[in-house]
Amino acid sequence: AGANFRFMEEKYNFQVGGAVQFASLNNLSRRAIWGKDSTTTQSYINFFPNASLDYKVGDNRSVKLNYRGNTKAPSITQLQDVADVSNPLRIRTGNPDLAQEFNNQLDLSYKTTNTSSAYLNLAVNSGITSNKIVNSIDTLGNAVQIVKPVNLNGSYNAGAVATIGLPLVKTATGQRSP
Repeated sequence: AGANFRFMEEKYNFQVGGAVQFASLNNLSRRAIWGKDSTTTQSYINFFPNASLDYKVGDNRSVKLNYRGNTKAPSITQLQDVADVSNPLRIRTGNPDLAQEFNNQLDLSYKTTNTSSAYLNLAVNSGITSNKIVNSIDTLGNAVQIVKPVNLNGSYNAGAVATIGLPLVKTATGQRSP
């Protein structure tokens, strides 16, 4: 369930909101030949916030700012504390103590268009992920690897994009067209 509220004026519109999600993960692993059966249960309550601002700087020019938060729950394979020995040189196991990831993403862009001449879009984005799920790799001796998912704090990403569009053909009026 979620809701957004939008405020609109001539030069800008602003939206803020969020959603809530309830999720439960249950798994029963039966080990017929050896070992004991295991049960893995995880329950999550997730909140997904979002906000955006679209501001008209002038004719055919605008600045956009977007924020969104989202989560990623670990898979049952990542949670289940069972050794996968199908490759005896790379043994995989789960981690029942994994927390879900939470990602905060912020995007900023500037766009200008002129249908008779050019188009320009500049954008930057960044994100921070708490409890990022990554693989920890340990070794036994010189040959065997043990791979186990763990949570890592401090995962960051950033990027930038620039797009320029120029017309290639002149129209009958002498103006260039895209």
